[in-house]
Amino acid sequence: MEEQLARSAFGASTSSARDAVDAGVAAAAATNRGESKESDDNDNTMDAGDDDDGDYNYDDEDDDYEMETDDAEVQPPAAPTLSDMFAAPSHLMHKAGGFQGARQMSKDSKRWLLVNIQKDAEFSSHALNRDVWRNDLVENLIQEGFIFWQEPDISIEGRQYVQRYKVDQFPHVAIIDPRTGRLLWRKEGWTQQNALTAESFAEMAMDFCSRNSFDKPPQAPG
Repeated sequence: MEEQLARSAFGASTSSARDAVDAGVAAAAATNRGESKESDDNDNTMDAGDDDDGDYNYDDEDDDYEMETDDAEVQPPAAPTLSDMFAAPSHLMHKAGGFQGARQMSKDSKRWLLVNIQKDAEFSSHALNRDVWRNDLVENLIQEGFIFWQEPDISIEGRQYVQRYKVDQFPHVAIIDPRTGRLLWRKEGWTQQNALTAESFAEMAMDFCSRNSFDKPPQAPG
């Protein structure tokens, strides 16, 4: 009898111990699941924070770069140097073939031959480049009605022209009929009081072109 009671008590004790162990295991598992979930939530929160850091807005930086680039590109025009201001008007000048080449071009295009012989030592020669040949109205008149030939008096071509047309004062400006070589108009050796200005040259050139035409027979050379 006592042995049966002992067995019964042992079995009950074993069953209670087993239930306690099972309950402990279940509680531990639940705890582990809770910790795992919390860890996953923390990881997700950190990832979200990383994503926010990754969404860097570059628009402001790009705008600043564009403004700096625009400022760098907008530069004021360089001031012309003295050599630029007094340089020969090469964009107007006929250069091929010397005097005879310019004369032939004038004849073929039916435009008058405009000649300018310069002397380097005369400031008025340089002033002519600056004040007359670079004037917008004068440039348009030359391009429309003339072939422009400019030469220094000391070059071979310049000396030949000076001898042929008996030039003795500088700067020399003349209009020549290319068909005959006849000198139709000239002005040379002026002073400050009697200078050739852009306005006076433009007035003379327009009057000359209105009174002379290639449709009329040329005057015989004098």
